[in-house]
Amino acid sequence: MSDRRLAAVLRLYPRGYRADRGAELAEVYDSLAAGTGRLGRARELAGLAGHGLRLRVGLTSGGLPGLLIAAAVPFVVGAGLGRQAGVMWQMSPYHFAWHGPLRWWGVGLVAVWAMALAVGLAGRWAAARWIAVAATIGGIALEVAWSVQIPPFQHLPLSFYLGQAVRACVGLAAWLVLLLPAPVDLLGGRVRRAAPVALAGVTVALLLTMGKEVIDTPLLWNPSWHPYRLALVALPLLGLARGRVLPAAAAIGALPLLLNDDLWFWIDFELGGVRRAAGYLALVVLAVVWARWLRRRHETGLSHRPPTAD
Repeated sequence: MSDRRLAAVLRLYPRGYRADRGAELAEVYDSLAAGTGRLGRARELAGLAGHGLRLRVGLTSGGLPGLLIAAAVPFVVGAGLGRQAGVMWQMSPYHFAWHGPLRWWGVGLVAVWAMALAVGLAGRWAAARWIAVAATIGGIALEVAWSVQIPPFQHLPLSFYLGQAVRACVGLAAWLVLLLPAPVDLLGGRVRRAAPVALAGVTVALLLTMGKEVIDTPLLWNPSWHPYRLALVALPLLGLARGRVLPAAAAIGALPLLLNDDLWFWIDFELGGVRRAAGYLALVVLAVVWARWLRRRHETGLSHRPPTAD
């Protein structure tokens, strides 16, 4: 059974890497798992599986995805502090969620995010990443608690509030996807330009949360303008074409901030609902896949075409 599990885990590695080092990986696993119990063997298999998945998707210190995610960690830590502070600043004493223990839960998360930022700026971004992960999980739990805490003046089914909870947690879940797989060796010591990137995260998050109540511009407060915000935040991704990793990393860290109520409002009232939006997205994906298939078919046809005489 263990051999079959090991073989299944090794299939997660890229084919070339598995052919070159598969036997070596199996020997290392056998030496580490020897004498351990079932839990120890499962832990070693999980470590092998994680390493294989990192190699397959490029989340290593030498791959571009790994570099991008590691560079985005300071921005996410700063943005987490700015977002949580902005959310608590927006909440008035007349809001139903202001009363009770949930308010102190939210204030406590501000302190946890501030601790993560302080630890990171002290040069310990690997530790700051895990503090940010804990704060993000706490934020997801807080959003769920806020969403299902039914105010006395509303009488809607619980499914409505659960749907609201799922929508509210999408952005935070996206941050978890960025924080968890960041290569540890790129977070050791002082990350390049981490302080300005983290402060930029605080600024952008405050602008997108409480800025709509302070700055009078439809770009911030009008939900119909949400696609323009997405476009502005995604623009730095074009820097990848010129080798600019930091702007692209900041854009990746900022995009989850826009997975908020304004996005769902725009989807519901501008696009006609989630199903129609999913249909549009599916059409775009199919168009991209079809275009790539046509391009590969054209290139294959050119490579097999016999040379013509001059």
